[in-house]
Amino acid sequence: MKIDSIRRQLKYKVLLRGDTGTGKTHCALMVASKCSERGDKVIYIDPEYGTQKEIIALYESGKISDESLANITMVITPRYDGKVEKVDDGMYRGGFRQAYKKVIKSDADLIVLDSVNEVMELHRRYLEGKFISQGYYVIGEKVFNITDSDTFTLPWQSYNKLYDDLLKVIYDMVDLGYNFICTSHPIGDTKTRERLESSVFRKFDTIIDMGVEISNNEKRWYGIIRKNRGKDVYARIKEVDKLLVKMFVGGDSGSE
Repeated sequence: MKIDSIRRQLKYKVLLRGDTGTGKTHCALMVASKCSERGDKVIYIDPEYGTQKEIIALYESGKISDESLANITMVITPRYDGKVEKVDDGMYRGGFRQAYKKVIKSDADLIVLDSVNEVMELHRRYLEGKFISQGYYVIGEKVFNITDSDTFTLPWQSYNKLYDDLLKVIYDMVDLGYNFICTSHPIGDTKTRERLESSVFRKFDTIIDMGVEISNNEKRWYGIIRKNRGKDVYARIKEVDKLLVKMFVGGDSGSE
């Protein structure tokens, strides 16, 4: 066995966490485009139509090209359930559940899920619609009729299933033999969600809290590394997009 053999088998599992506008999609797209540029197969799952404008902005700025997009398959999943169909060159649209089943059977080199929170929201709306359509929901052995579909919201007792299903998706994607980038807004605002976030965190090698600074009218992404390869670390890095590209494909980093 040689060290090059180890390097070839090494896969990165990275979670980018932050509020809207902190560069999660930007960084994920930069890594995806650079991996695609060297010939890697990339599947990019976008549940919220959040990537198209970012891709065009990167293209117009010269940071990505047609060549660096050539090996990316974009799967847009605006709903939880539904057949996945091709809508354009390299672009598909359909239900997340069906897209996820195709992904875990694929031979991709890199998977990007952007973002996990939207998957949870799609699932929530799907369950609400299912319960409203049938006119009732079941908790334990009790059946509850839905008397007003306009004001019905998913009962809190159903959130455990919602979270368990989300964890299964994350665990499946992390455990398969490809590189994986997942983006997330902060999840933990209740004890149940804090436990969910903690369970998600355990599966990733690297967790970066994202942030953005404005310098000379330009955005500069930075990150706080909260975890790296199983160890809790707290290090600030500038130009986190460059660091991530170096991690996945090599190149110069922007670490401080």
